[in-house]
Amino acid sequence: MTPTASLILVLVGIALMVAEVLTPALGLLGIAGLALLASGSLFLYDTQAGDFAVSVPLVTITVVIGALLLVLIALVVRRAQRRRVNFDHSTQPGESVEVLSWQGREGLVRAGAEIWQAHADIPLACGQPAVIVSRRGLILHVRAADLTQKELP
Repeated sequence: MTPTASLILVLVGIALMVAEVLTPALGLLGIAGLALLASGSLFLYDTQAGDFAVSVPLVTITVVIGALLLVLIALVVRRAQRRRVNFDHSTQPGESVEVLSWQGREGLVRAGAEIWQAHADIPLACGQPAVIVSRRGLILHVRAADLTQKELP
């Protein structure tokens, strides 16, 4: 194998490992990149023609460190995927929301940058400010912002 082809293998291997970081490829690009890096490094120098050769222990250590990094990243990703999504702080009772669309006692409201399904005891109008009373799953219970506690049913 020519040194140019070996260098191309090393560069493609590095590019695949970088692509693994940037895309969700489940480790396949990283493993392929490590294999190309190892094989390209071993064939990079023609050991029969020169007085110097590739240090096999150096290539082995480089591949092992790369593999350990891929395993560490996979473990961190797996742990992050197991964690439950916590969205409690985004919709607290008493927080003001804006009614986007409403029909009967149900509609859509904007809470911060999020759009939520909502339910109210009395009909609301589009554009009307409202206040979150409670949340059940992904549905907010709201009331008109101008209602006082005495006026509530």
